Amino acid sequence: MVRTIQASVDILKYIEKIDTSASLAIGLIFGQTCGNRDYIVHMAKTSILPPLKLRTLSDVNDLWLADHAKQATRMLPGGMFVIGVFLVTDTDILAASFPVHLKSLLSQLNKTLSAEYLYGNTDNNEKIILNYCLKTKSIKCKSFEVATSSVKPAEIKFTEDRNKWIKLECRYELDETYFLENNNHEVDLKKHMNIILKDVNNNLKSSVILYDGEVKNEDEILDSFSKKKKILRSSKISYTDSEHDCKPITVTILQSCNEKFTDISIKSTDNQIKIVGQIVSNVWLNPAISFKIATASIVQDIMRSLSTRLEMHWDSLIEEEHKEDSNSIHEPPRRVMITLPQSGITVSDYLFPGEGAEEAKNSVEEILDIKLDGQSDVIQDVEGSIDITNYGGNISQIAEGKVTKEEKEHNRMLFIIGSVFAFIVLIISVLVHILIKYL
Repeated sequence: MVRTIQASVDILKYIEKIDTSASLAIGLIFGQTCGNRDYIVHMAKTSILPPLKLRTLSDVNDLWLADHAKQATRMLPGGMFVIGVFLVTDTDILAASFPVHLKSLLSQLNKTLSAEYLYGNTDNNEKIILNYCLKTKSIKCKSFEVATSSVKPAEIKFTEDRNKWIKLECRYELDETYFLENNNHEVDLKKHMNIILKDVNNNLKSSVILYDGEVKNEDEILDSFSKKKKILRSSKISYTDSEHDCKPITVTILQSCNEKFTDISIKSTDNQIKIVGQIVSNVWLNPAISFKIATASIVQDIMRSLSTRLEMHWDSLIEEEHKEDSNSIHEPPRRVMITLPQSGITVSDYLFPGEGAEEAKNSVEEILDIKLDGQSDVIQDVEGSIDITNYGGNISQIAEGKVTKEEKEHNRMLFIIGSVFAFIVLIISVLVHILIKYL
């Protein structure tokens, strides 16, 4: 079966305007897969550093393209992927046999995007190859299955109508404490971060997801749910189609509280990591997508966001040659949303404390090859800066060395008094029980 690809004419205009001073240009295709159809959301030319004029495919380093794909995927909402690669060339390179070096590029791309918690590859494990020939002004498409290296036919259709999307909104709260064994506190922070990511990932996959407060059948499609909501609204008040299209679905995540402990052991520890905060998640999905895929997309979005922040934070510690204190507070970057000019879909960037909208604007323009005219309209600081004094009680004091010896002794004394009082209550309870039994 021929794979169908759908895109707006804005995508075609972007390809036609790409600089043709070199014989070849290469870039990434971003979009969403729904059944046997792919929907292109955006395209971005891969910048080559240092600037080189590409003459043939063999001039393209597969690591350049893969790194670009990894950085871009971090920005994409859940459910969106790097679904392929486009080429602008002097000649039709797909007219004859499929280029060997192109297979190598796509294989490396797939390998890089397979990184844990990035969720960078689609379930079908296929990548689109789109070739725009400068000489004939024509476009050809192929579909490449990475696992088998097989090439299949594909057809692209450009329409005046833009793709319709349903927006899902979610806020995921994190408030977890991880206790470390005394002989494990020397393990580097990155390994502890991986423990956190694994735990959060497992929790999300075992959670119950509510859509506007309802549990949905995983086979039901989003559009049917939206139509039901529209009918209910129309019985009460008149709504326009534009208002309906913009109305997001609120997603609530209910995590399981029933834990079965089959292997319990008690160990002494003086070390712990506490992670507290909120992740704002916005996901954009095709109306024909099922709630099963919608749930997976929410998990993808949260895990991409969390893993990206922790990795960026870890990299910043290495760059600053930061030596961890016994007690310290780490503030990973916060998420900001940037609206793509043509589609209206939002992508993400991450700002460290002290950074502002200009840094996010520059980053998105470079990685996604777009020009943002304004800042206030397209960049939303959805999470805001964190106030660390609200979390962890006196952790901030401990980190700054402000907890005095007297305060520590006072806390210890309170613990001892509480333990003695509990013991006395226990003795009295036993005596009362004996008296009642024998009198």
